Amino acid sequence: MQTGYSCPLLDSVDPNRGTADGGTTVNVLSSYLLNGQVISASDVSCEFVDVAVVPAQRVTYNSVTCVSPAISPST
Repeated sequence: MQTGYSCPLLDSVDPNRGTADGGTTVNVLSSYLLNGQVISASDVSCEFVDVAVVPAQRVTYNSVTCVSPAISPST
């Protein structure tokens, strides 16, 4: 799984790998969220490069989770 991030202050992503079947819950921690620059989870998404952009679910004031999508065999 490749991931791409546009958040300039990304602190951690766990795990950084998942299965091609998708369904991996990815935890993202970012100081960017803490600074109040993102006001709701609808403003946040996770991009899995060349696969999909999925919505994020806010967990705390500075963390979100995303569920990885499945990768098609041609990807």
